[in-house]
Amino acid sequence: MALPKIEYPIFDVHLKSLNKKVKFRPFLVKEEKLLLMAKEASDLPTIFETVKQIVNNCCLEELDVANLPIFDIEMIFVHLRLKSVGENLELIYKCNNVVENEPCDANMAFEVDLNEVQFIEPKGHTNKIMVTDKVGVCLKYPSLGTSTSIAVNETNLEDIMELIVEHLDYIFDENSKYDADSITREELEEFIGSLSLDQVGAFKEFFNTLPYIESKKEVTCNKCGYQHTIRVQGIDDFFG
Repeated sequence: MALPKIEYPIFDVHLKSLNKKVKFRPFLVKEEKLLLMAKEASDLPTIFETVKQIVNNCCLEELDVANLPIFDIEMIFVHLRLKSVGENLELIYKCNNVVENEPCDANMAFEVDLNEVQFIEPKGHTNKIMVTDKVGVCLKYPSLGTSTSIAVNETNLEDIMELIVEHLDYIFDENSKYDADSITREELEEFIGSLSLDQVGAFKEFFNTLPYIESKKEVTCNKCGYQHTIRVQGIDDFFG
């Protein structure tokens, strides 16, 4: 005899890159086990893979999770945690205020209300970059765990060129659109190699102004009394 099926509530969240809402269910016991295992491992690659697996499990629509922008993955995960565990996320921050030439280093426990998490798109940000009046490039947003975790300002020119190749979606002009999949690596490298340093700077600006989600929290250190404005950002922060 078949056992009865357990019903669970269904929620939705708006994904910026897709410009639509997607439906999801809360964590089940199997997802909670994955979270506990990732917390014990405590390394970012394991956390990233766990988050992607949980998002894939809980979303009730077909999503290309591996290539979904980081900010959309983070938004889904925050809503999953909100609906599955609760609206308050408990975190600990170490006070970095200097008192009498010594860091305070006191631990400050505080809570973040996940209802207050916001999507932030820096002013002027765009993923379409015009390299001439007639020729432009559209870039794909980085997915979770990609090489854009390095600060682009600190990378050398070769690294920047590789990032452009890795995230190029298509090149376009007045008459045509050239998908990256239809362009050979040699053709891409030749195209990028023909860019001026000013044009490369526009690509760096794309990576340095990527949209993100965050929650701000004012926290006062109980030891030294310094008031901190803490920005909670990124999967590793919201993982808890």
